[in-house]
Amino acid sequence: MRTGKVRGMRFDTLSKLCLVLDCAPGDVLEDDPNDGHLTASEA
Repeated sequence: MRTGKVRGMRFDTLSKLCLVLDCAPGDVLEDDPNDGHLTASEA
């Protein structure tokens, strides 16, 4: 995801990642208003 090569992710995959990492989707994704896409968070 960080390289920008991922074009999409299923919600169930995101949900499982957040469950394992004990986080919320907003903790691992951020909105890029310049291109209208979600990108991996730098945090």
